[in-house]
Amino acid sequence: MCLACAREDMATLPHLSPDAAIACRLDTIAGMIRTCHRHDLSFVQIADKDTMGEHRGDYSLAVSDAWELMSEYEFTVSRRAPSDAEIYFIGRIGILPGIPCPLLDAMEMGMAARVCQTLGVYAEKGPKGKQSGLNEDELQSVMQTGYSIVAAGEEGLRKMVQTQHANMVRPGRELGAARLLGKLRHLLQISMGRDLDPLRQLIVDIISELEPLGPDDPKVFGVSPVKRHWHTLESASRTYGLSARTILGDLKRSGTFGVRKGARTGDHKISACTLEALYRSRDALLGQVRLFELTGIRNRYLSAFEEAGLIGRAGRHGEKRYSALFRRGAVDDLIDRINGVAPTVSEAPSPDYVTLVDAYLESDWTLPEVLMKIVNEEVAAVQLPGLPMFDALLVDLFSLKRLHPFFGKDHMSVEEVAELLAIGETAVSRLAHHQILPFARTRSGLRHSRLRRSILREHALEFAKRYITVAEIWRAGIPMIKVRKWLDSLGLRRVPFPPDVRCTFYLRNEVEPQLPNWTREFRSPD
Repeated sequence: MCLACAREDMATLPHLSPDAAIACRLDTIAGMIRTCHRHDLSFVQIADKDTMGEHRGDYSLAVSDAWELMSEYEFTVSRRAPSDAEIYFIGRIGILPGIPCPLLDAMEMGMAARVCQTLGVYAEKGPKGKQSGLNEDELQSVMQTGYSIVAAGEEGLRKMVQTQHANMVRPGRELGAARLLGKLRHLLQISMGRDLDPLRQLIVDIISELEPLGPDDPKVFGVSPVKRHWHTLESASRTYGLSARTILGDLKRSGTFGVRKGARTGDHKISACTLEALYRSRDALLGQVRLFELTGIRNRYLSAFEEAGLIGRAGRHGEKRYSALFRRGAVDDLIDRINGVAPTVSEAPSPDYVTLVDAYLESDWTLPEVLMKIVNEEVAAVQLPGLPMFDALLVDLFSLKRLHPFFGKDHMSVEEVAELLAIGETAVSRLAHHQILPFARTRSGLRHSRLRRSILREHALEFAKRYITVAEIWRAGIPMIKVRKWLDSLGLRRVPFPPDVRCTFYLRNEVEPQLPNWTREFRSPD
């Protein structure tokens, strides 16, 4: 009770005994209020549950005994103003106007007082601080400290936790939420009620700003942080689908390391922003293995995508196999480009749809050409769900075959054309290379046969009809050593094909009419 209030009551009702005259005020029985707001004096404790015994709740009995010891209580009273915490709770019981405090208002009054006191002890005494053994002034102090923290909201809690974290963290030592919170854990347990959930959420979110804790980790006090700020190697492996060894190698190549390293996987603390930039920003560098995981492109087919201009290498991390690096943005663009022309379907529209590899092996197109026809929408393509892009693609094989310039036409191999023209295969290949004999690449008909140059039969026959070789003139009966001299004497000039053809041709319509004259003009009498 407040001694000043007790004297006022006795002065007002002098004819009554103390147990009848002295009022039992509401603020005196609220344990979290220890100061009289009317007189700025500390309360004196005249009874507790132990001294009351079986008369617990009989205020008049306690007052009667206390009045006889009034002179002794005088020495325990101190002059002080009520703290902000006490003013808040006095407002809660309706004596003074209420002061809003969002984090406390939803709690029952006793729980709100416990929150303030526990947070105050944590802030003043540290994670291992105890509430037992505190005197009246210390109890008022920790209550005020805790209330100030809660009243400041998220920033107050953040400052409290950050201060304790800075005092406790040591290089090379894992801290963790349990050690950081200490005895504060008892307050935040789920068994303390769901009214504490907003407070739990704020504290867990703040801890996640300091220690590796994320939404995918086990819940702390029944709640999970909204966002991850730090990773361990284990959580990074889960998030990005990479091994811890790969992540460490990528961090080393990028010149970034965790702020703490130890023998265990969990001892690494890596900024989530660093890993996002490393693996998910458009400028992030991806290794060849990661490219395969994202797209399904195997090493043997990678050059086809590069030749088609769909992706390019950004560098290498060494000279070993599979050491190529690619920009994440280029990989995303490739996936988006394929997704834009090949919709996802539950099953193939018809039996003509085959995989990308089968479309390449069963048609007369190279793989880069097949890819370009897909992205240019010259041939229909779809994707099956649940597979990487490369494996999910299905191509309309019949439509793809129909696009080939030699589809349905009679064509000949280089060997067959060489036999027809009676020249070497090398000469035919060079004539085809210079488009003197237009060609296209075709397969022999077998699935795994190589693409070889083929020439339309009509083009080969037209060439044979137009040109004649020196060898054919020789077979007409003219000695090889005299062919050139005879043709020069007639003023006939060879066809100016490129030198690397290495085969001499003349116009047939100029040479054949002169062949009957050979015997009369050049053949010797003997």
